Amino acid sequence: MNKKYLWTWSVWIGLMTFTYVTIYALLPAFATNVLWMTFVALPIFFGGGALVKEIPHYFCSAVAGVLWGWLMLQTAGYLTQAGFNAALSLGFAVGFGTFLAIGIHMIPLGNTLFGKVTIVFGSAAMCFATGGQNLITVIGTLLGGIILGSIFTVGGDLLQKYIFNKETEASDSAEVKA
Repeated sequence: MNKKYLWTWSVWIGLMTFTYVTIYALLPAFATNVLWMTFVALPIFFGGGALVKEIPHYFCSAVAGVLWGWLMLQTAGYLTQAGFNAALSLGFAVGFGTFLAIGIHMIPLGNTLFGKVTIVFGSAAMCFATGGQNLITVIGTLLGGIILGSIFTVGGDLLQKYIFNKETEASDSAEVKA
């Protein structure tokens, strides 16, 4: 890829990250300091191809993942309170919960809005990171990461189409004339 394009796209990504983080920091609902979760959702979205049309799939799967994480934590807590060993309770809840979540999201839900298994995993982990607290904030922050990733992608596409494609065309036509 053209290094000039990559540097220009890097500037775009930096500016959009600056804007996102500034806005995030100003929102009172997000005062729980889980901004870092944005940068977990973002590479998951990029790793899946960063297709803007798939944002609803990533969002629905992220919500499902947070709920699976919460359910696993609740199950582990219930089993521990019922007298089972805490480590075994957590192991069972997470192991069985993972089996169910992944199986359900890969097989019957694989071709639906809930079929993005990578973000289901990542979102469950984000729920674990907060101990199952502030679920709306966690979901909003994960959505923010997905949206930020799509802004990076759209900006890169526009740079390629309107700026760097013209440079390539101009250099190609100069080579043909020579």
